[in-house]
Amino acid sequence: ANRAMMVPTMLTELLNHPDFHRYDLSSLKVITYGAAAMPESTILKALEEFPNTTFINAFGQTESGSTIAMHVFNSNILNSPEGRARLKSIGKPLPDLEVRIVDELGKDVSTGQIGEIVVRGKRIMTGYWGKEEATASAIKGGWLYTGDLGRMDKGGYIYLEGRAKDFFKRGGEMV
Repeated sequence: ANRAMMVPTMLTELLNHPDFHRYDLSSLKVITYGAAAMPESTILKALEEFPNTTFINAFGQTESGSTIAMHVFNSNILNSPEGRARLKSIGKPLPDLEVRIVDELGKDVSTGQIGEIVVRGKRIMTGYWGKEEATASAIKGGWLYTGDLGRMDKGGYIYLEGRAKDFFKRGGEMV
């Protein structure tokens, strides 16, 4: 196989395995990861160990019909300050979806500001079966509220910042 899909912990364990260098993994062409934040030290080591591999950071959830945003890159990402800064990005929204970052009132936040990631598109769920209250809190005005906090840079790249329930607003800032 020339593709692997794993969570960041799995990649960390693979890279740190005592016998890692005993195996020829040169046929590995694509590593897809997601479901948790990737430690910068892990992805930097992975880029060094797999210089000819394409990495895909995929962000999504069941309610969105799978992937919402993707960041596809290889070791060339380290060749520019802009690329290196985007190393921790979950990428840009897929073309069939609209993504916004909003405050607690559902208003768009400024570029770089943290807010909740909301998404809409034809493949987004219409609701939870038999759970009207849960549906009403997840779908507002046709937008799926993911429960994930993030920020978007001027190039449209999204960065995860945590879960909405893990933060509170104090003095106008997310803490």
